[in-house]
Amino acid sequence: MNLSGSGASAKPGKPIEDKDYVKWIEKIPSVIDGAMDVQCRGDAAVYLNDGHHIHTKGSGGGDYWRIPITRRQHQLCHSKGNKYVESLHLIDFHEIVCKLLRSRFGYEIPAGDFELAARAMVKKAEENYGK
Repeated sequence: MNLSGSGASAKPGKPIEDKDYVKWIEKIPSVIDGAMDVQCRGDAAVYLNDGHHIHTKGSGGGDYWRIPITRRQHQLCHSKGNKYVESLHLIDFHEIVCKLLRSRFGYEIPAGDFELAARAMVKKAEENYGK
């Protein structure tokens, strides 16, 4: 129950997780420049990228809101913001989410605004695959 009188909505539920999707995202070259990070896993060096949430977990952003970028690019997103990085590289993170979900699950990208399309596609993935 909202007692603040501001009309604010309740806090979102627990973000949807999909460990297989996260592992898949980590293996994709950066959507910004095609780079891969070298990371140590045990005794081996492996090429993996970060899975950056374009909507934070605190705002309900689950694993289907992740995009593959390098650690340095990830830090830039957190220090300067997603909009800054998008404008710097002339990309749209919502469009990238749509393309990733199309590639992984075969979903058609709805026509129109990419933010609305991404929301619809993420919702579908969460209903079909998320935990």
